[in-house]
Amino acid sequence: MSASTLRSHSDSTALAARHNTVARSLRAELYRLRSWPAMWTTVGTWFLLAMVFGYVFPYVSYTTGTAGFSTEGEPTEALLQSALPESIPDILVQGTPLFGGALVLVLGALIAGNGYSW
Repeated sequence: MSASTLRSHSDSTALAARHNTVARSLRAELYRLRSWPAMWTTVGTWFLLAMVFGYVFPYVSYTTGTAGFSTEGEPTEALLQSALPESIPDILVQGTPLFGGALVLVLGALIAGNGYSW
């Protein structure tokens, strides 16, 4: 057996061990976030904001017949289409840049600050 064969085997073993350590560390961090109430509160807040501004306001505008700040100029057929249940996934995705970015920053600050508490 040559030295290069031994070296490549030991290098690949060290690389596999390092990837296994990274995977275990990532798995532990994800478990910590899953069991953390602030994570679920932030996700719930994002869901609530996206639903209120993307679904509830257009629905109220459709039922009352008045144009709100978010539905000015839209015909009633478009408001009805956005108020139907099959449009909920689209509404949630459309609200992600607006609410998701700010809430991810808040969540990042909470995670970074919580890491130094111990």
